[in-house]
Amino acid sequence: GLQIVSSLVPLGGAPFLQQHGAELAALLAGYVGTVNERGTLLLLPPLDLLLSLFPSDAPGLLAPALRRLLALLLSGGEPPNVVANALGVVGRLLLVNPDAFQQLILTAAAESAGGGGGGAGGGVPAAAAVASEAERVVGALSEVWVERFDSVGPPLARKLGALALCALLALPSKAQLRHAAAAVGHVAAVWQQ
Repeated sequence: GLQIVSSLVPLGGAPFLQQHGAELAALLAGYVGTVNERGTLLLLPPLDLLLSLFPSDAPGLLAPALRRLLALLLSGGEPPNVVANALGVVGRLLLVNPDAFQQLILTAAAESAGGGGGGAGGGVPAAAAVASEAERVVGALSEVWVERFDSVGPPLARKLGALALCALLALPSKAQLRHAAAAVGHVAAVWQQ
């Protein structure tokens, strides 16, 4: 079914996304994190394709799936192949729509900082707590990215990852700078290929 979706999305274009985008996004979000390694690897190409073809519309539709994907990356329990391919999807988001990437980080941070509804304002976490948690999320993602970068095999995926690492270093955060030397090393290695 996912191979059919991967064919229908480019053929149907924007009309397909308008008519079936919400259902497709809900389907993808429902399966991310609930299937085995092979199933997760089958889910990632349609996510990447949607982000590639619809960089302004797809991130909003795919927000629940992307949040679950980010949680998988940060959990540390996924196989290297899943992490490498998931980093490609997150990297694609960062490159095609940096604002949506930052919103993904802030949403994940707010959910984590909220931790069950505490915080000022009746369940809304304090801005300082969200900012601190956003720094932690960016730092953790940066760490996963530089540690697992060598798991990325295909040359085009490595180039995408290297470009995304460069964009990650440019984020208005300081947490990723702890991993700057490793990130620059990976970028230079891809550049030399």
